[in-house]
Amino acid sequence: EDVFINKMLQYETSQSFEAPQPLYSIDSQCTEIYFWGIPSSGKTCALGGILSMAKSGTVARSMLPDNTCQGFGYMNRLSSLFVDGKICRLPGGTPVTSTYEMRFELQDNEMRIHPIACMDMAGELFTCLFNADAGEQLREDQQQALDTLDNILLNNRSSNRKIHFFVIEYGAEDRKYNDLPQAEYLNSAAMHLAAKGVFRD
Repeated sequence: EDVFINKMLQYETSQSFEAPQPLYSIDSQCTEIYFWGIPSSGKTCALGGILSMAKSGTVARSMLPDNTCQGFGYMNRLSSLFVDGKICRLPGGTPVTSTYEMRFELQDNEMRIHPIACMDMAGELFTCLFNADAGEQLREDQQQALDTLDNILLNNRSSNRKIHFFVIEYGAEDRKYNDLPQAEYLNSAAMHLAAKGVFRD
């Protein structure tokens, strides 16, 4: 369609996001929702679409972002990329050290309030988990990413209910990332997280 071609001809660059402050804990009472997936699996796009729909008022009565959360700017910029019926440019990859906490209150159609924290994490975390379990050398930024993960899910673990979504890139079963297919990273991550007690509750 012409509108799609015109969007391409504008040569817009992908939205870039500033690196967040390091995250040590989730301090608010809320439901924590974690989004996992290998690099380029589409988890950030899925999350952006979810946030956009939450803001639109079509699936919930309202969404009130928490402007004190670490990922406030990221949450608003990400959700603004995806507008229903509009053509948009997808965001770039999430840097390995970037873990964003996006807190908001969702009011449903029965006027009940649901405090939620959506967590967007870099796909390269799967590589870090695999390398750590394989006893391979980690770069400084990879170790920092794993430290953040340990802080929020183990060392400073909150008593909040947690939901984990694993985003699978459909049709990419044979595509390699650092010489390994998606399934290897998913299996390795599942074993790593279970062994650490992440899913104990």
